[in-house]
Amino acid sequence: MNIVLDIETVADLNACENAGVDPAAGFPAWPLHQLLCVSLLTVQRDRDQRHKFGIETFSRSMMSERAIVAEVERRLEGCRSLLTYNGRGFDIPVLLARAAMTGEHTPMLLRAGSRSNAGFHTDLLDEITCQGAAVRPRLIDVCAGFGIPAKLDLAGTSVAELAAQGHYGRIERYCESDVISTWLAAQMWRSTQSSHPGIEHWRELAAWIFTNQPRLSHLLPYVPAPSVSGGGASLSSHGAYLIDL
Repeated sequence: MNIVLDIETVADLNACENAGVDPAAGFPAWPLHQLLCVSLLTVQRDRDQRHKFGIETFSRSMMSERAIVAEVERRLEGCRSLLTYNGRGFDIPVLLARAAMTGEHTPMLLRAGSRSNAGFHTDLLDEITCQGAAVRPRLIDVCAGFGIPAKLDLAGTSVAELAAQGHYGRIERYCESDVISTWLAAQMWRSTQSSHPGIEHWRELAAWIFTNQPRLSHLLPYVPAPSVSGGGASLSSHGAYLIDL
């Protein structure tokens, strides 16, 4: 079983005060966050090598931070590989910090955070930037290039406001859309390494979403998978300036 992970957080006001940081002034450093929810997309292959999917979200609307961390740790124990987007830079350090704060033992999360276990945890941001050699784009930028919906319903900067209003359902749906976007971005990016185009994997995901209504109705924007493109139209002298060197 393979897992795609994403978290949503809010500033830990006590930690921010201790650090002399005003959370209203910008996005605090990762040690100054507490968990709101974690979404996990599970992906397996059946006997016909077709993808089978499942999704679950653990949220502060239902459980404590320690319980969330424990559930994530349990799922990782049965996991063959983990995929994140900027997971090494944010998601995994936050989960480890909150595990330490709440007294939870998390060897699998520690494994995910270690570069010596790169074969277990793939951070797609590292992969697509050649380990930081290229500019580090946002997930929404990568998805936009591939025509993948991303950051549905709200911007990440709205999460704290929604949490303050108790709208955990919208935060949970937002987090679930992020793991879907991350998996699709990985399939498209890696399609040159496989005999199966990323579009084919997208269609399998779309079929799963469509047949699991109304539970997955918030993911319907992913259902119309695009057809394979021939690339951009030719550039002519009318559409571009050519520089003669």
